[in-house]
Amino acid sequence: NADDAANRDRSLTINSGTASVTFGGNVGVTQALADFDVTAANIRLNGANYVVNDGPGGNQVTMTGAVALGTNVTITTAGVNNNNLLFDGTVDADNAATADRKLTLQAGTGTIKFNQSVGTLSALADLDMTGNMILNGADYVVSDGATASTLVWTGTVHLGNNVNVLTAGTA
Repeated sequence: NADDAANRDRSLTINSGTASVTFGGNVGVTQALADFDVTAANIRLNGANYVVNDGPGGNQVTMTGAVALGTNVTITTAGVNNNNLLFDGTVDADNAATADRKLTLQAGTGTIKFNQSVGTLSALADLDMTGNMILNGADYVVSDGATASTLVWTGTVHLGNNVNVLTAGTA
């Protein structure tokens, strides 16, 4: 959490190169961050909420590396000042066989961009996005869970590649 989001726009940048980074709790919930960038071989999101909507807007949350959801995750960059989201690596559930993981991305008028596939190693149970979406990854697999998996995409979708979306069956 930022120490004083009202008066100071705080950024968090982590670059671990080829090592892994694990977030064990929420980020920016009490005091939102203005920017949040993580570069690692593996990024594990075990906290449920990430809030990055402080500051003048126009910043970009960047996850560079393979992302694994260790719980249901919500990333919020929408607010008074909208920021963008970039996933420059695959995004998967940590274990689709034992846990149904949901990913909710709230960017408001900001952009949500995926440069690689989602759910191809371990399917997600749900993928909800609000924002302008740019899908450069080839496959989006949202088919895990005991109940029907859902996709709710609100905003303009731009395809930067041939895209396959799988929502039927159990992965």
